Amino acid sequence: MSVAIDAYPGEAVMSYQAGVMCLEAFGEYTGIDAWDTDLISGQVFPLASSWEQGDKEILCLIHHRDRTVVESSARSKGEALFVDLGQRTYWQSVDTGDCINNVALFGFTGELSVTECAKLHEAEVYHASEITAFGDQYPGDEPLRSHVREECAARVEAYIGGPIEEADLDTARYGPDEFGWSNGDRRMICTITHAAPGTRFTGSVATDQ
Repeated sequence: MSVAIDAYPGEAVMSYQAGVMCLEAFGEYTGIDAWDTDLISGQVFPLASSWEQGDKEILCLIHHRDRTVVESSARSKGEALFVDLGQRTYWQSVDTGDCINNVALFGFTGELSVTECAKLHEAEVYHASEITAFGDQYPGDEPLRSHVREECAARVEAYIGGPIEEADLDTARYGPDEFGWSNGDRRMICTITHAAPGTRFTGSVATDQ
């Protein structure tokens, strides 16, 4: 949903307005009183920097208070089924072959949840390593992104046993930003997701599984 005001009201006011709007939308969407459920309404709202670029969208989210995954849609059902999200861990700790959840929150918390690949998950890590191509000085956003992209692209076919284009899969990559680099973060991870956004799957996509 969009905010129908011109001047950015400040982050505190924006957070409050987004919370009110999403709480109202929660009841309309689920048919549940927000105080009578373990589901929680969350929101993502624009900051001043993105507001100046024309971003006035508020994203309303529904999640479970115990960090479990909503397995079925909460829309107009009055109830939902939940599955264990997995063990919460800092993203630098994940390794090749790990299946993960909480990908959407990774950018905010720096954390992912590792679960068994036999259980529902959002992505599978097909490569994880330390970046050694550069010296101590941060190489810049684009050189680093290009390096991570090339390293990940070179490994995906061997992991799944064929071209990614022929599978119902997609890839995503993660590496340190300048702040993380300055604090010694050199970790990169390459992940495989379902081609349909928001879709979770069970089982490993590795050829040796």
